[in-house]
Order: sequence, then structure tokens, then C-alpha cells
Amino acid sequence: MIKAYVRLMEDMWKPSGSTHSVGSVSPTDFKYYISRYSRHFVGTREQDAHEFLVYLLEGLHEDLNRVREKKKRFIDCGDEVETISATDKAKLSWERYVECDNSAIIDIFMGQLRSALKCKKCGYVSNTFEPFLALSLPIKQSGSQVSLSDCFKLFSHEETLDGDNKPKCAKCRTRNPCTKQMSIQKFPKVLVIHLMRFKHGTSSKLNTQVSCPMSGLDLCQFTTAAGCSDATYSLYAVSNHSGTPLTGHYTAYAKHPYSKQWHIFNDSRVTSISQSAVNSSEAYLLFYELQGQCLSS
Repeated sequence: MIKAYVRLMEDMWKPSGSTHSVGSVSPTDFKYYISRYSRHFVGTREQDAHEFLVYLLEGLHEDLNRVREKKKRFIDCGDEVETISATDKAKLSWERYVECDNSAIIDIFMGQLRSALKCKKCGYVSNTFEPFLALSLPIKQSGSQVSLSDCFKLFSHEETLDGDNKPKCAKCRTRNPCTKQMSIQKFPKVLVIHLMRFKHGTSSKLNTQVSCPMSGLDLCQFTTAAGCSDATYSLYAVSNHSGTPLTGHYTAYAKHPYSKQWHIFNDSRVTSISQSAVNSSEAYLLFYELQGQCLSS
């Protein structure tokens, strides 16, 4: 997959005055290559951009993985009382992860989530840490427009697990009501945000406009990791979906890494747009880079 991707990037970045330059590039060959390895993407049916992106990143990672000897992955069942701090457990979990998966894709796109379960009976807190390539955020349904910060607050909102959802407390050894809270433990250099516009198993779509800051997106308030000082992001690309879950159309906005000019990519047409036009109710995937990294270049 990496060779096909490199060929696509070379075609896209050919200088406009070169002998082999073209007005637009069709990723037909790249699409064909991916279809050979995943029947899910065969044909011309509309596919979900989020699913495709994760599949692409995972495929590129497999080709670039620095770990050539496959190791058995450690699985934390969370059924034992923790004897180390949450910070140390997060570090240990990350070290165990990169023992099996370690590539440029991991370096750039992979973050780490923390799920904290607190038993309402004894107060014991159990922590689980999971890697993520794209962060799926729910959209707050309160009017025609919400902020991206509202989505993060909803994502990290503490919820109560009771009834049939009661988990087993590792300390009490019984199923008790608990609270659950999600937070970001480790921030990636490039943060991909998936706005959850589609309801699974239904044909409905949320068209709420999510106001996204172009720069200065400070996410330190959404981590429980100690000493957060470097979690400010700038937007550099957006994948848009118009239409319904059953039939629709994808376009993209992207900021040129050198000129900083925003463009809209609509099939074979590429035109310049103003920065003010980037925020829309069709935004589906947001691409943010850690300020000062300049990774989009």
C-alpha cells in the first residue's frame, strides 16, 4: 500500500510546469490497489470517509512498522487492583503498545485515551488506556450551531453506569454502580477528529454546524494527565459530507502548507476559498496539527 500511496503523492505534487504535470489527479490506481486488499471498498458504492481513513492509516502503518518480529500483545483485563499511579500505568501501556506497533504513522497520528471507572460504593478508580488514530466526538443537539468545545465537553462528560451496565469493581469484587469519564492522556502531533453525524443503524444525519477554531484550539482542559502544556492545535484540512447517509457527496478543504491559502477540492475541480468559508454544517472529519510542528508540509 505504501508504494501506491507514494506514487499518488508524487503525482499530486508534480510542479505545474513539469512535462508530466496534469490539472488534476484521479486516484483510480490507488483505489484499485486498496480494493484488492479490502473487498469492502470494491466498486463505486459510497463508503464512509472515517472508515476509509482508519483503514488507510492502519495499512500504511503495517507497511512502515519498525517492529518486524510479531509479539504477543498484552491485554489489560482490568480485573486486578491497580498498584501503580495512573500516570505510570499510561506510560507502561504506551510502551507495551509500541513494542508491537511502531511506525511514522504512530509517531504522527496516534494518541492515547484514558477511561476512568470510579466505584460508587468504595471509591476505587480503575483506569484503562487505549490508543486512537481518530477521535470520534458526539455532537451536542442544541440548536443549529454548537462549538467544537461543546463536543469535547460532551465526550468527556462523566456518565453513570447502573442497572445492566454495572461493571465489576476490582476492589469490591462485585458489580456496583460506577461513574465513567473519558479524557485524552496523550496528544498526537496530528489530531483527526471524527464528528459523529450519522446514527448507527438509521438513515438520519445531524446537520448541526460545529464551529471549529482555525487556530489556538487548546485541549489541555480535556486531559487528566499532569503538567499539560503543549496541546494547542491549528486546523489544516476538513473532509465534508453533503447529502444523506444513503446518498451523498464528499468534498475537502485544505490549507496549502507553503502559501497558507485555503482550497476546496470537489472531484476534479480545485478552487481557492476564503478562510471564513471553511466552517460549515457539512464538516465530517477535521485535521488539526499541533502548533509549531508544521507537519502538513
